[in-house]
Amino acid sequence: MMNILNIMLSKTLGGLEQSYIDYQKALEHLGHNTIAVYHPKAAIKSAILRKHRSTLKLSNVGSWDLLATLKLAVIIKMYKIDIIIAHGNRAITLSRRANFLKSCKIIAVTHNYRQKVSLVDAVFATTPHLQLDAINRGAKSDQTFVIPNMIDMSRAVTRRRFTSKKLCIGALARCVEKKGFSVLIHALAQLKERGLDFEAILAGDGIQIKEYRSLSRSLGLTDIISFPGWVTDKEKFFNSIDIFCLPSLHEPFGITLLEAAKHSVPIVATETGGPKAIITDNIDGKLCRPGDPNDLSVALQQTLLDSLKRQSYARNAHQGIALVYAIDNIAFKIDAALNAVSNTSCRANSIPAAADQDH
Repeated sequence: MMNILNIMLSKTLGGLEQSYIDYQKALEHLGHNTIAVYHPKAAIKSAILRKHRSTLKLSNVGSWDLLATLKLAVIIKMYKIDIIIAHGNRAITLSRRANFLKSCKIIAVTHNYRQKVSLVDAVFATTPHLQLDAINRGAKSDQTFVIPNMIDMSRAVTRRRFTSKKLCIGALARCVEKKGFSVLIHALAQLKERGLDFEAILAGDGIQIKEYRSLSRSLGLTDIISFPGWVTDKEKFFNSIDIFCLPSLHEPFGITLLEAAKHSVPIVATETGGPKAIITDNIDGKLCRPGDPNDLSVALQQTLLDSLKRQSYARNAHQGIALVYAIDNIAFKIDAALNAVSNTSCRANSIPAAADQDH
């Protein structure tokens, strides 16, 4: 049993934040003494407090916040931490500075290609491509492990029913350029021009949401596309759509693909790093070229018009993808990697109770 500090200091919503919560579940499932450290203004604060036993808030104003560094150093010593699992560059940098006595090991989880990996003890990469990228940027090859993101399959969800109603295409992502919403909107305009009868829900929020709404209006899609903002009820969202689309220009992983598979929703995604590692084209879903509205519209049209294909994609993804990436399965990969990272025997003493204290 190890004393583990799982830290994420982002305030926003997205895949990194969901992964952080899933890591906490996996570590608790394994029986490790684990503390979740987070920013007091984190958007996922309520989820952390609702789902996890030992939590600590760490106020900070940036990666070089001296006071936050000292507070984190106290936490490391007080709770006799063996390993820190850090999500995001701010968490990685503060952890490295706080661990000036080298009393524990630091693992950086690479959620994208910008994570700082050269000065940590080990790296957990979510795909083989991210693993290679981390090694090329200075990570230790023998201490870089492929640990995919995961999905909680413990709670059963209602099986989808495919009906003859107007079909709905859904997307869920942060509204930033790399997520490809503008490409998707142009693809949807092409589908409308071809006379297809459908509707679309583009869920999410971010700096470009106004731009996407404006583009939708200019292309005459206001009667087809709705923009509900960020979705908190994932089950309701996935049960309201018939096809899930991930149109990313660059996608390191794509946790929403696992969520769609969990809810048995057929997937159309771009052939980028994460989706290529998760989906087998024409088996678990349909892949198309990134940044190409023509190719995306063809993939969506084929999936819209073929009910048997939709059912096949949904069934295969639910049975294969979701189970491979289930928290219970990934937890064992995490545990094996933790044991490999820890060169010395871990302390047997338990972490003192940490009931959401301020630090």
